[in-house]
Amino acid sequence: MLKVGLPHRTPYTEVRPQLEANVPPEVVQLLKHRPDKDLVAACLSVYAAPRSCYHLGYTRLFFHTVRVYWKD
Repeated sequence: MLKVGLPHRTPYTEVRPQLEANVPPEVVQLLKHRPDKDLVAACLSVYAAPRSCYHLGYTRLFFHTVRVYWKD
């Protein structure tokens, strides 16, 4: 994954609690029996995260490096 430009990786088990704390309880209840990956994928979709910025692996979420260009 590092070779294709995805150096930042985080297990779904670390992402899920953070997402559950920031989404409505109804969503948490709806997805509580679903795998961690499903909740992460649903939240990324709802928040309109560009698909080109991340990759969903089997057990981890991979992020592309972000280049920030500052305008003066």
